Amino acid sequence: MKKQGKLELTWVGKYDDRIIEPRILIEDKSKSYGDATTQNMLIHGDNLIALKALEQDFAGKIKCIYIDPPFNTGSAFEHYEDGIEHSIWLSMMKARLELLKNLLSDDGGIFVHIDYNEEAYLRVLMDEIFGRSNFRNTIIVSRIKKNIREREFVRALNYAHDVIVFYAKSEKTVILPPTKKVTKNDRWHSFEANGVRNGMDYDLFGYKPKEGNHWRWSYDRAQQAIKDGTLRPNPRTGKPEYFIPASDTELMDTIWTDLTSSAFNWKFPNGEKNEKLIERIISMITNEGDIVLDSFLGSGTTAAVAHKMNRKWIGIEMGPQCYSHCLKRLKGVVDGSDQSGISKIINWQGGGGFKFYELAEPLLIKNPILIPLQ
Repeated sequence: MKKQGKLELTWVGKYDDRIIEPRILIEDKSKSYGDATTQNMLIHGDNLIALKALEQDFAGKIKCIYIDPPFNTGSAFEHYEDGIEHSIWLSMMKARLELLKNLLSDDGGIFVHIDYNEEAYLRVLMDEIFGRSNFRNTIIVSRIKKNIREREFVRALNYAHDVIVFYAKSEKTVILPPTKKVTKNDRWHSFEANGVRNGMDYDLFGYKPKEGNHWRWSYDRAQQAIKDGTLRPNPRTGKPEYFIPASDTELMDTIWTDLTSSAFNWKFPNGEKNEKLIERIISMITNEGDIVLDSFLGSGTTAAVAHKMNRKWIGIEMGPQCYSHCLKRLKGVVDGSDQSGISKIINWQGGGGFKFYELAEPLLIKNPILIPLQ
């Protein structure tokens, strides 16, 4: 019998049965802050259990997910032990990505920030979970300011970038590509092409093509382009050329090298992310009022930026920095006292609020008095 298989990534423990213990979220009103009617949520606890708890109310409702999971580099961050065996890392990511997919809306997208250690494995894993056809981009993010100490431990050329892997939930996901400022002059493009449309050697502005060359467009189309100003004589050469006026911005590609300013909290080597980077991602696929989720919230950057952009947000962090960093920072955002990152650019003055949640005790409690049925 011919054996059948499928393209997939396998590892030790991939198919182990895992039951996510059911929990509910309980608001700690002493830590909730600002507008009491807010729908923003700051959650302290294990993100796997918290994501499962969110499914009942938020399945199919999250428009944008950005996560910055541990890179599995073997180095220890201040608040994370960021280095675990590959199989454990993959099992950890698989369980969470499956829940995140369920939470994502049909027109939503997920962005996973990672580095070279697990990038290739992550791509194959996400192909399996989200579907290979839903892969959109791998975005290259420059890490020019990476410190010297980290470079000393690299056995190859210095890794001066991270990547952000972007997957859509479905074909309904529509993005608005970001733009970047440019300082280019007006651009001129050749209007001639060898061997194209033989015999079209008409005059334009008193200019004839060289022998063997012919105009790319028909005469009527060329006349219309002259009329609307896009075909005109190049002042330098005098020959007709297609004219593209200079613009303050142009569509950005997948190489992002313009985010290294310290004004945006650029501290990649320490794990803290750039507010401008998060703003760019959120702007690509969300509108005001959409929900943004970060289940590896860290110091609270994603929630802070989403709040300033008038998006609803859910942030999950299990470590003590949920109190020491996230809670403190987001209170400052609500007050308007946090003027870091994009605050001054968008003239952030404060407002809104958030509710703080803890995971409840397990619903299934083992009681030593109870005797199991034989």
